[in-house]
Amino acid sequence: MASDVADGGNQPPRLVRGLRHDPHHAPELLLLHAVPQLSPQVRRWHASLLRRHPQTDVDKLAAKIIRRATAQARWDGGVTGSSFYFGMPPAIASLYCRQVMTVLQIAALFGYDPTDPARLVDLLVIQGRHPDAEAASVALRALGATAGGDGHHVLNPFTALRHALRQVPGMVGMRFNAFRRGGPVNGMLSVAKVASYLVPVLGIPAWAIDQARATRKLGNDAVAFYAVRTGPDPEFGVLLPPPLKPRTRRLYTGAVVVLGVLLAILAAVLPLGGLTERWTVLVFAELFLAVTLGRLLWVTRAGG
Repeated sequence: MASDVADGGNQPPRLVRGLRHDPHHAPELLLLHAVPQLSPQVRRWHASLLRRHPQTDVDKLAAKIIRRATAQARWDGGVTGSSFYFGMPPAIASLYCRQVMTVLQIAALFGYDPTDPARLVDLLVIQGRHPDAEAASVALRALGATAGGDGHHVLNPFTALRHALRQVPGMVGMRFNAFRRGGPVNGMLSVAKVASYLVPVLGIPAWAIDQARATRKLGNDAVAFYAVRTGPDPEFGVLLPPPLKPRTRRLYTGAVVVLGVLLAILAAVLPLGGLTERWTVLVFAELFLAVTLGRLLWVTRAGG
């Protein structure tokens, strides 16, 4: 439950410190800190939904949530696949948060508290990061010990960042290994994604389709996961960090706005390339950036 957040001396690792000490578990660390910030608004959404539609059909509403998330993933995937490199980080962050929130919403529809630490375990299994709940819970419980253990080798910041960034594509469902498996559609998408580095325009539809497919699959996997579950959540001994305080959330919002302004300035100053006039490319780039940052702020809005 929400009361299972960490307190006392047995706290989960802080995000930056954890990534520095244990970058190979970046997916678990990011999820550990993302869920407490996203789950309260999911719980409020679900409570409001029950008040307005107490007899809602779970399967129909889950399908609607997946369709909406899939449509939103097309935008973030299109920005990620464009040659507008300044817009890629917020687009990937927005896509990641939306995917996590989609699973939390589906869990809530099936009667499972989105703020319960068990959702961390569920998410890691649904994402395919771990084969079962036991393996996922073991990895989560080890994060604090690994990040803070005495004598544990600490990588320099740049090496740790490189190890963590390598895992970002897998966290949002990006795949390059579909040449040998996954069928002809996945094969063509993989070819298109590789070719997009030579022909940037090709990357927009390729990544848009790919991320839409990945988000739809994640949502369907979540429905299948919770549809067969019965009984209450088991106790995994996993602790959640507390949600951000209002002041910290305001600082976060301000930091995202400042980052957006800096990226907009860089986009205006540095050459972006493209197949048409620079002012046209710049207008679209600034529009992509504004909408993507707005979507990121919306999906991570206050949920305390």
